[in-house]
Amino acid sequence: MQLTRRAKGLLITLTGVSLLIPDALSIRLAGLDSWNVVFWRSLLGGLVVMLVVLVTRRHEGPLKALRLSRLGLLLVALICTANIGFVMAMHHTKAANVLIVLALSPMFSALFDRLLFQLRLATRTWLAILSCLIGVTILVIDGLGGGTHLGNLIALGTAMLMGLEFSLMGQVQQRQIWPALSLAYLLSAAIAALMVSSITLEGANIPIVMAMGLLIVPFSFMLICLGPGYIPAPEVAIMLLLETVMGPLLVWWVLGEDPGRYALLGGAIVVTTLICHAITDLMQDRRERRAALKKGSAG
Repeated sequence: MQLTRRAKGLLITLTGVSLLIPDALSIRLAGLDSWNVVFWRSLLGGLVVMLVVLVTRRHEGPLKALRLSRLGLLLVALICTANIGFVMAMHHTKAANVLIVLALSPMFSALFDRLLFQLRLATRTWLAILSCLIGVTILVIDGLGGGTHLGNLIALGTAMLMGLEFSLMGQVQQRQIWPALSLAYLLSAAIAALMVSSITLEGANIPIVMAMGLLIVPFSFMLICLGPGYIPAPEVAIMLLLETVMGPLLVWWVLGEDPGRYALLGGAIVVTTLICHAITDLMQDRRERRAALKKGSAG
């Protein structure tokens, strides 16, 4: 059976998010400080994505394969800045504060879609955004509070950048997405290299670092970043919250670190919302296809 455009977008995004779920665990097991994590995951991930682009477009030549428009260059800046902003926010405030603020990114994406590109979002998606926000709040409620105003502001700015980033991905030519992702990662690695005293892997769990940089990061985000080309950007941002829920639960299962008494309840709300929203979307898509077929046969 041939997949519709919406079904294809949901499948691509869900696959990418599923590949990203071990990311939080790999960061914990890597044995590196924050900036070294940024350096190695960005450097390795950027090189892998670039290699994929150059191999799949080898008949075009490197310059043409990696060519970006002005919007593509803006996307590079957004991805790089959001990547660095996340690390800075985690450094200056509590992780729970960062997670709850970043859960606002689907809302920012919807606002940017409306303000910049005159795209309307279905009411059911707004309800899903609100439900997921409530779920993430419950998930991290034990750790909320404290931190610094600076850290909270950086997290808010990062959420806005992520929202704009996803919205822009829906407007940029798909062939520019992976080159932009690659260059953004390499730029992040260059910035991180300036922030650390040493970039050696001494004392690190090298197999975990390699798995994170060569597999988890590049292939998950290559798929996730294709999502806005098929489905509305806010829906992609919502689905990314699945990693926010499942990542800490995987850490709990492997390392025995209890994420808090509300984690299961908050996680259940987010997962149930995502499932219901996806099913509703697919049912709506099927109704629209049937209506189009009837109209075509009647004509």
